[in-house]
Amino acid sequence: MEHLRSTVRRASFTRPSNTTTYGDTDGMGKGSAAQDCVLQFPASVPWAGRRGEIKTSRLWKSGTGVTADAFELLVFQSLPASDPDDNVAATTSWIKEADSDSYVGTIAFATGVAGADAVHYEGAVVPANGIPWNLSGSGGQFYGILQAVAAYEPASAEVFIITLGCLE
Repeated sequence: MEHLRSTVRRASFTRPSNTTTYGDTDGMGKGSAAQDCVLQFPASVPWAGRRGEIKTSRLWKSGTGVTADAFELLVFQSLPASDPDDNVAATTSWIKEADSDSYVGTIAFATGVAGADAVHYEGAVVPANGIPWNLSGSGGQFYGILQAVAAYEPASAEVFIITLGCLE
């Protein structure tokens, strides 16, 4: 990497207006239409198409419940062919054969800190020294699929915001 700089990339969604419990590996998103569970982290302009690493991660959710709350974000360097629906378990892994070249790492979110109006999580980036990516030809953005790790009872219309700290 010739010029290193820190950037912040953010993606968010508002889940459906229900409180249906998520099960282990259920996709989380805004609905069941095409790509409703695929998060898009926008390019950092003007350096789109560069290499970099995700160094830090945070998750914020508007619901204040923290019972069995653990999540994983699967990170891809191109739009994944996997298209999970909200609150539907994977029949196999979300990382299907078509996405194996695009998959770059996982971020685990557990043990949230509850505030008066939201819960905050610090993510564990795997690999621990940073998730590397090479976005040449992808327009500079990358993608994620958030999934529940265990049974999770959400708040209705709960908002999730994921912030990634990158070095590029």
